[in-house]
Amino acid sequence: MDMKQDYMRKIFVISGSIVLTLILLSAIAFIRAGTWLIVADPLPGKVDVVFTFAGESARVNYSKEVMSRISSAHWVLSDYKNGHARILRNEGFDMDRVSVIDTCTSTYAEVSALSRWINDNKQKDGNKDLSVALVSSPYHMRRIKFMVGRIFHNSALHFYYIPVPLDRYNWNKKMFGTWWRSKPLRGIVKMEIEKIIYFWFLS
Repeated sequence: MDMKQDYMRKIFVISGSIVLTLILLSAIAFIRAGTWLIVADPLPGKVDVVFTFAGESARVNYSKEVMSRISSAHWVLSDYKNGHARILRNEGFDMDRVSVIDTCTSTYAEVSALSRWINDNKQKDGNKDLSVALVSSPYHMRRIKFMVGRIFHNSALHFYYIPVPLDRYNWNKKMFGTWWRSKPLRGIVKMEIEKIIYFWFLS
C-alpha cells in the first residue's frame, strides 16, 4: 500500500468515525429531547414573587395553590385581557396580593415584563436577595430558563422553576421519555425545540 492509499484510508476511517459519532449523538439528543425540556425545582417554603406565564388555566390554578402555601409571596400574573384576573376576583381571591400584566405577546416579552416589574416594585427597596418562582407548563420551562439567563444574566435574584405537575395534564415522565410515540407530545416537543433554536440563533 503506497502513501496515498494509506492517507486515503485514514481519511475514510476518521470521516466514518465522525459521521457515526454525529449519528449517535443525534439519536441520543432525539431520544432525550422530551425530558430535556422539563426543568423542575422543588417547591420552596418561601419566595418573594410568583410569576405565572399566560396560556393555560392549569398554570393559573396551580399558581393559586402555590400562593396558598406561600402566604408572603406576591403574585405577578401574565393574563390576556384580564380574563383569569376577573375569575380570581369573582372567586374572592385577595387581589392585593396580585399584579396583572396583560400586554405581553410572547414568552420573551413576559420575562422582560417581569424584569421591569421587579425593578419598579421590589428592587427599589434595596432588596438584593429576592427569590422568584416561575410557573408554566412542564415543556415550557427549558425555554424560559434560557430567556431568564439572558435577561437576568447580571442579576443576583434566585429563580425557582416550578412547572405545573405532569399529572394535571394526564402525563407522566415516562411519556416524555418516549415522546415520539405520542402524536400530541410529538407536536409539543417539535414546536418547543424549534422555538428554542429560533431563540438561540435568530432572536
